[in-house]
Amino acid sequence: IVTITGINRTSTNTTHTIDNNTIFNLSTTSTSTSGSLKGIVCTIGNGSLSGNTIRDFISASPSTLTGVSAALIGILYQSSTTGTHTISGNTIHSLTNNSTSLTALSQISGLVFSASATTTIIYNIEKNNIHSLNVTAANPSARITGMDFQAGVYNCRNNMVRLGLKPDG
Repeated sequence: IVTITGINRTSTNTTHTIDNNTIFNLSTTSTSTSGSLKGIVCTIGNGSLSGNTIRDFISASPSTLTGVSAALIGILYQSSTTGTHTISGNTIHSLTNNSTSLTALSQISGLVFSASATTTIIYNIEKNNIHSLNVTAANPSARITGMDFQAGVYNCRNNMVRLGLKPDG
């Protein structure tokens, strides 16, 4: 199993500020069906995840997992900690899955959100820019998802998602 994560926030239930980071040029040639490549993972705490740039990732994973377990994810946000959560002003681009599998239905997602359905926890997902997600995988049924909302109550507004064009135009 090969799992690569740029920033991993998975312990200590406190307020976080994950702002203004650049994570780029991560790649894996692993052909493990459970391998994954993720830019930022946040599964606990509340606070800000803003102004980050995640770009130029390449994964060869033939993983058929989707949602929070997809082979290639820019930002994965799963925290259900009480408070206000802001995912804002992030730029995610040039993520590519180049698996050679003819059967794997791999998935690329710019942002995956799966959190609490409690209305007293506030999630603001806004002003994010997601583009140039690319699948050169051998299976033509591989999936590209700009924003993948799995669970939770959230405010999603003023985001820009562009699919269907390669990073080079």
